[in-house]
Amino acid sequence: MAPGQHMAPGQHMAPVQQMGPGHMGPVGMYPPMPGHPMGPGVHAVQGLPLAASGQSSGFQVVVHNLPWTCTWQQLKDCFREWKVERADIVDDQFGRSRGFGTVRFTTQEDAAAACAKLNNMIMDGRTVSVRIDRYA
Repeated sequence: MAPGQHMAPGQHMAPVQQMGPGHMGPVGMYPPMPGHPMGPGVHAVQGLPLAASGQSSGFQVVVHNLPWTCTWQQLKDCFREWKVERADIVDDQFGRSRGFGTVRFTTQEDAAAACAKLNNMIMDGRTVSVRIDRYA
């Protein structure tokens, strides 16, 4: 698809392929989501649809300002107090961290509790924000 072209509603590219556990790679990205605050590299993971209604499911948090060296395992370990389904670090087209990730919980209560406790925590000298993901 050429830059600036948009797909028709209901059309999509191939599902996202994992580059390894917890890394959402550039292969098979869904098209950019207009107006999405995380930019054009955002994509949905097969089986976890984006909230079509604009309402959050409340099960997933987005973690911003992560150290560039943070792995999905380290991110998941930060949330080990709660029941975590998965943790992902978002990579750019070259496989480098974009400095944010997502953590999906088994309950909305766990996601809310994690936000309340870990928002503004310090991780490797960086103040990390933890918020309910509005798009998942």
